[in-house]
Amino acid sequence: IYKAVTFIYSNKFKRNVYKKSTIANAENEWKKIWNETEKPFFMEINVWQPHAPYLLDRECKEVKDIIDYHLLGTEKVELSKEIEHYGNEIHCVNKQMISFIKSIKDKDPYSITVIISDHGHSFFTNMNIEPEKWTDKSIISRSANLWAVQFPEKCNNRFYDTVSVVNTFRFVFSCIFNQKIPLLEDKVFVHGKGEYRFVLYSKK
Repeated sequence: IYKAVTFIYSNKFKRNVYKKSTIANAENEWKKIWNETEKPFFMEINVWQPHAPYLLDRECKEVKDIIDYHLLGTEKVELSKEIEHYGNEIHCVNKQMISFIKSIKDKDPYSITVIISDHGHSFFTNMNIEPEKWTDKSIISRSANLWAVQFPEKCNNRFYDTVSVVNTFRFVFSCIFNQKIPLLEDKVFVHGKGEYRFVLYSKK
């Protein structure tokens, strides 16, 4: 089944040309839901940005010279070019994210906002080889997550420098219910290598 689905997907849907929903689109949808929904409410938004392929430039306009998605992370594209395209879309993402967070804060200054990435970049990773053969540099960069939160001030003392995504909702619920909820250990598992530990870095 997996092979059949993979074949159909890769032949029928060209990942290079699909239109991504942007964070600006998410902000517009959030505004509609805010006006129509009883408060308080929980909303989860999954936006495939700045995930490859990189379709937007620094000003959030469509890119003309899109790098083939299937060539990224294979060492077949000049690394500096890949990083440049990624950096441009990150610039667009940051602008849209700042706007979105401001909208939330203006509407509800006591809201809880959590921003999480699914994984880190692959600039140092050859995606053609099995994860158990990745270098430490590859694992650290690929496992690195963005984890940014906006909590009511009363809950800010609950955080620590090496927090990871596994404890996200433990923080959320502990803040909402004003309870100290036990946290899980922050660690990473890598396919073929089992538990993998490294120093986690955080900037407040």
